[in-house]
Amino acid sequence: MIMRALLAATAVAAVSGCVTKNDLTSQPVVVETALGPVVCQLYTLEQLLFDTSVQHPVGMSTEAANEICKKEGVRILNGGAPVYAPVNSHGEYAVN
Repeated sequence: MIMRALLAATAVAAVSGCVTKNDLTSQPVVVETALGPVVCQLYTLEQLLFDTSVQHPVGMSTEAANEICKKEGVRILNGGAPVYAPVNSHGEYAVN
C-alpha cells in the first residue's frame, strides 16, 4: 500500500515538472469581429487560463482581443466548433 502511494506520488511529480505552457498550445483559431479577424492562441480545448490573442485589428486593444479569445475558449469548451486560423507556407497566419 505504501509502495503504491509512493509510486503514484513520484509519477505525479515527474509529470507535473515536465509540462510547460507550450506543451498545452492548440492550433490557433480565428474569430471574426466587426473590426476584423482576431487570431487566438488557445491552450488546450479544456483550459482557458492562458487563452490570448496573437493577432488583432489595429483599431482594437490587446485587452479587448484577449477578452474575445477567452470568450471563444468558453464557446469551444461548451461544444462549439473551432474555426482554425489558416497558415501560409511560411508558418504565418494568413488572416487579413
